[in-house]
Amino acid sequence: MNTLEIVTAFSTAMEAMDFDEALKYVADDVEYRNGPNPPVHGPDGIRKELEPFFAPIVENRFEILRTVVKDGVVFSERRDHHRVAFDPKADGWFTLPVTGV
Repeated sequence: MNTLEIVTAFSTAMEAMDFDEALKYVADDVEYRNGPNPPVHGPDGIRKELEPFFAPIVENRFEILRTVVKDGVVFSERRDHHRVAFDPKADGWFTLPVTGV
């Protein structure tokens, strides 16, 4: 797989909230930053950071805005749309801007 295929496979699995599948595509030395939280590293760090965030979410839609690949590095900008079961506002949907390298 090339780097874009890896990023796409990871994103597709995360959209489906399939952590086991998504984390197969994460290198042990990856650094992940989620907003103001301190960075975490590797698949275990990402799981510990994201599983609690995704726990109340019942559905996702990832909207890709831009993707650029240069020398094997993927830059991606997207909007993540999440639906939570207990939020009566806006049908339970909220949107977050996401940028990944």
